[in-house]
Amino acid sequence: MLVLVSLGLASCGRAEPPAASVTGADLRFSFFATSQTGLISLAPGPEGFGGNLGGLAGADALCTTLASRGAPGNRKTWRAFLSVAAGDEGAPVHAIDRIGPGPWYDFRGRLLAATRENLIDEDHALGRPRGGDPALAVMFTDEGGDPISPDPLRIDNHDFLTGSDERGQLYGDEASTCLDWTSANNDDTVPPLVGHAWPRSATSGRHWIAAHVAGGCAAGINVDPTRDFEDESVGAGGGYGGIYCFALSE
Repeated sequence: MLVLVSLGLASCGRAEPPAASVTGADLRFSFFATSQTGLISLAPGPEGFGGNLGGLAGADALCTTLASRGAPGNRKTWRAFLSVAAGDEGAPVHAIDRIGPGPWYDFRGRLLAATRENLIDEDHALGRPRGGDPALAVMFTDEGGDPISPDPLRIDNHDFLTGSDERGQLYGDEASTCLDWTSANNDDTVPPLVGHAWPRSATSGRHWIAAHVAGGCAAGINVDPTRDFEDESVGAGGGYGGIYCFALSE
């Protein structure tokens, strides 16, 4: 069972619990991985969005909406951790450059990473955020503070869309980002990169940003460990087309 541990704040040499809002969310809440229930509730159909998230603006709006559900009254600026080949000014936009300098905390006030440098680990043997809560580093939580998979042996949902390499920068071109997150059509795209919200094992499939390519850009949910690996959807490798969401520092 995953044990959730809250970080304390040092004050006068004594540890104090993190400040919490009336909703139960820590006031520093600034990171989550979208839950399947939350994401599908906003999608056009039961299979989710696929690679068509409405571009960066649409993905950011999804993050904002889900953050507000978990923490009503939350007024932070939320950004999806996604890269695109052509942003508003026509130049590439890298996911790592969209999310501010940090630090970031989950719903319960556990530290994910203090800086962008702590988020990045180019070593695939490790591939997890560094310097934060060790339990959170190996099992990301959703907009309500719950672990993405309550039982990894039965619910295999670690794949999360990023379109980014190990450094959080654009991987490939427009076709490699489902036409900059506006297409769920496999005919004019190539499978985008996904990261793992929790490691597949102790030695492989660990990188939270760039673990492997998805099955395709089509909508689809496939979280059964005995799934059909010929599936050509965003969920083919174990997922539902989820995304990571970060709040900018206030």
